[in-house]
Amino acid sequence: QSALQSAQSQLQNDQSALNNVNDQLSNQNSIQLPSGYNDDMFNNDDISSIMQQGQQLNGYDSSTTSANTYKHNQADENESIDVTNLTDAQRAEITEWVAGLLNPIREQLGNPDVQISNGSMQYSKDVVDRYNSDGWNMTTQGHDQNALTQVGQQDGVQDESEAAGLIYYPNNPITPAPTNMDQLKQDVYNTIISMLFDDAGSDYGHTQALIGYDAKTANTRGFDDTTEEYLGVDTDDNGWVHFNFARQGSYDKTGDYPIPSTTALEQQQTQLQGQVSSDQSAVSSAETQANQTQSALNSAQSQLSNDQAQLQSDQNALNDANSRLTNAQNALTSASTALQNDQQALKNAQAALAAVNASMQQKLAAYDQAKQALADAKSDLSNKEGVLSNAQTQLTNDKNQLTTDQGALSNAQNQLNNDNSYLNKLQNADSNLADAQQAVETAAANLRTAYNNLLAAEQAYDQALQNLKNAQNDQAKADQALADAQRKLSDALNAKAAAQNALAQAQQRLWNLTHHVVLHGNAERALAPVTAHADVHHEKATHQTRMSKHNLPSTGTDANASSVLAELGLTLNGMLATLGLSYRKRH
Repeated sequence: QSALQSAQSQLQNDQSALNNVNDQLSNQNSIQLPSGYNDDMFNNDDISSIMQQGQQLNGYDSSTTSANTYKHNQADENESIDVTNLTDAQRAEITEWVAGLLNPIREQLGNPDVQISNGSMQYSKDVVDRYNSDGWNMTTQGHDQNALTQVGQQDGVQDESEAAGLIYYPNNPITPAPTNMDQLKQDVYNTIISMLFDDAGSDYGHTQALIGYDAKTANTRGFDDTTEEYLGVDTDDNGWVHFNFARQGSYDKTGDYPIPSTTALEQQQTQLQGQVSSDQSAVSSAETQANQTQSALNSAQSQLSNDQAQLQSDQNALNDANSRLTNAQNALTSASTALQNDQQALKNAQAALAAVNASMQQKLAAYDQAKQALADAKSDLSNKEGVLSNAQTQLTNDKNQLTTDQGALSNAQNQLNNDNSYLNKLQNADSNLADAQQAVETAAANLRTAYNNLLAAEQAYDQALQNLKNAQNDQAKADQALADAQRKLSDALNAKAAAQNALAQAQQRLWNLTHHVVLHGNAERALAPVTAHADVHHEKATHQTRMSKHNLPSTGTDANASSVLAELGLTLNGMLATLGLSYRKRH
């Protein structure tokens, strides 16, 4: 497994490196040369045709479609730039990239590769700074020869060439300045294509500088031919990119500037492809070995699992056997103890059964007695409720009788009031006045006594009724309370009857007394008014006629008797009125 992982890791690393190289190659910008494109073409009358073919191959001619165009790069798009003030790292990057475009062409033509050094980078920067400080605009002024000569002397460059191209117009929205590295490289790429295949207007001077022709023909300018040529690239303030080539001189030729090489990438691609193929074989072999090992491991694990399962099964069987043995021993001990306990419990249960049987007989007897007592009590209660109902009925009847008696008493009072009006006119009542007054007072006293007795009888009846209700709530005292209530009720009824009898007697005596006074006072003169008064409801006119015929003399005695009788009548009226007002029917 470790060998497989190692082989897979190596394959992954080599494949990743190969993918990276493939990506670089697929994104590597290159320039295709047409047939006949070489150093001799400058002496060939057919150079225009060669240049036109180059334009078509590289998409410069808009009338044709070519697959070889500028390839964008996401990393370059993410790198922002200030095209008039590139950093040293950005100047180095664009210079290395341009060298990577030119060297494959130079190699194809047999011309020396362009190199990059600290001196060539400084020379290019100083040239552009001089252009900027001079305010030199190549759009209208061309190359600044004085700047090139003076900076060359300053930096120790004796043989130099400059190729410059306009990549944008400042402050012109139609051709805006590049703002990231990808845009700058695209503009530079298009400028190089133009210099390589459309430079007839400059007598192919830019073309010769880019392809290394100037380096091979240095003797024509008074210098020795050389295989060394160094490049520096920079941009000025007026939209121009400068390709400055330095050859002979004392400038610094050192520095580490890696130049992208398609050839190197292709060699690396071939090497990595072989390595990936070898890695894939190693992974396949390792996978086969791993599968065999895994199969053996699976077989061993399966056997181990079976052995472990059998061991666990045997252990479980042993545990079950031990558990059953322990349970059996515990069950035997428990059974022995339970047998002893059950035997003792049997004895206890037999004794308890005998006691329960005896107690049951006693309880059955007590139950029968209690049941009979309950039946008797219910029967007695029913009888007492009947007696109570009768007593309530009797009380209602007595109250009705009392109401009737009160009506009679009221009628008697009204009659007495009527008679008093006639008694006042009696003249011969002196001898009987005192006796009559005493009799009336006695009758009134008896009437009050009878009335009070009636009230007491009702109160006694109410108390008897309450006692009877209390007796119903307490069964244990029901018999005695009912007997007392019945006795008290009977006494109350007797008292009521006596009171009613006394009332009747008092009313009779009062009636007799009134008539006795009339008869013994002056019978001849009193009879007619009394009789007339008795029939007053149907003989009122006759009574008034008779009264007008009997003109009673107004003697002193008669006047006194009338006054006394009137006073007696008022007294009786007051006592009777007092009795009537003080009595309230009880409910």
